[in-house]
Amino acid sequence: MGLGSGNFMEMQQNMQREILSNPETLRNMMDNPLVQSLMSNPDYMRQILTSNPQMQQLLEVGNLCYTSMEL
Repeated sequence: MGLGSGNFMEMQQNMQREILSNPETLRNMMDNPLVQSLMSNPDYMRQILTSNPQMQQLLEVGNLCYTSMEL
């Protein structure tokens, strides 16, 4: 079973729904020492963000907005 399989995608969607519907779940996840350690590593976060095409688009839009604000 690969990461692109239906089961993984369904699990990911279920997790997203749970986090969006229950702020305490997000808070608990963010308080996790492993998550805090990963998020405090700029190289790791850059890799995660740039490896996702949707995040790449979001970063590009944000960069365009920032650049236009500087002008």
